[in-house]
Amino acid sequence: KFNNDICSSFYSLLLKQDKEGQESAAEKILSSLREFAKHCKGPFFYGEEFTMVDIAIAPWAVGLRMDVLKHYRDFEVPRTGEYAM
Repeated sequence: KFNNDICSSFYSLLLKQDKEGQESAAEKILSSLREFAKHCKGPFFYGEEFTMVDIAIAPWAVGLRMDVLKHYRDFEVPRTGEYAM
């Protein structure tokens, strides 16, 4: 689900040339992140234990991928509790 909803939308936002397509992809990223955050149980996905899920999402959560969207699309995930990972 993470890959289908967040990763695909990331590339969609990066590739879309029209403003409407970019806005749609940006909203898909944000809504998917809100949904994902609801399932996080602590500092790591399953709580206090660092698991394979955390390894898989680390490049997206703390990597430079979101910096690419800031640079090319002026898009940032808000730093609010609803997006906390």
